[in-house]
This record gives sequence, structure tokens and C-alpha cells, in this order.
Amino acid sequence: MLRLEKYQKYSRRDVHQIFKVENTFDQIWKMWGIINLEKYKEEMTDDFIFFVTIGSSVDGKEWDEGITRDGVVSWQSQNQNSLTSPNTLKFIKHDEQINNIYYFHRQNAGDLYKYLGRLKYLNHDKERQKPVYFQWQIVDWDLDK
Repeated sequence: MLRLEKYQKYSRRDVHQIFKVENTFDQIWKMWGIINLEKYKEEMTDDFIFFVTIGSSVDGKEWDEGITRDGVVSWQSQNQNSLTSPNTLKFIKHDEQINNIYYFHRQNAGDLYKYLGRLKYLNHDKERQKPVYFQWQIVDWDLDK
């Protein structure tokens, strides 16, 4: 049986099974970068999964994302999100002691995702939106892994 372990690699289908989502493995799970777990499991209110492919582009737009040696993640929301979008507001208010954002990362589109851990909100750019720019800390970051 699969279980979630830091620094291990997973397919999106694996993650779907690990979180015991009863709904079918649909286009949201196959394609979207953000999974709102509340839509699938009532007890996971304000919990999310981030699937990130570093250096990817959509419709000619290159994502400006990465991870520092200290485990700080630079991340952008989807293009349609403003500073007042519901998910943006949830991310800004995120408290890692109460809710979880699970961060999965890969370098290339065909690769499996490596689970790097849960995220802690650090800050966001209060000037830029559509997309909104965030910085997160990977909880219990271990550079050597």
C-alpha cells in the first residue's frame, strides 16, 4: 500500500490513491497544478496539493518558480487569480499548524513528482496579481535529501 513519504517520487495517480479520494481520477487530478482537497474530502478543509514542474510554461508564459538552498519556494498562482480570489485569501491566511499544503516538485514534464513536504506561508507580493507571487517555507527542509 502506498503512503506519503518525504523525498519519495510519485505519479499523480499515486497521490490520488494515497489521499484515498473516492472520486474518479479525473482531469483535475491529471492536469491541474493545485488540488483543493476540500472538494474531495470534507475533513480536509483548506488543505491543498501543489504539483509544480520547475521551468514549465503555459501558452508561452514561463513560470517564475524555484527553491532556495534554505527551502524557500517561490511560487505563482494561476494567471486568473487576483489578490482577492478565494484561494489567494486562503493561502495568505494559511497556518501550517492547522492546515496542510503538500508540495510535489519535478524538473521535467515527463518525470514523477518528488514530495518535498508541507508548506508554511511566508509572504506574497502585495503589488502583483494575475498571477499572485508567493514565498513558502518547506517545513522540516533538508537540503541533503
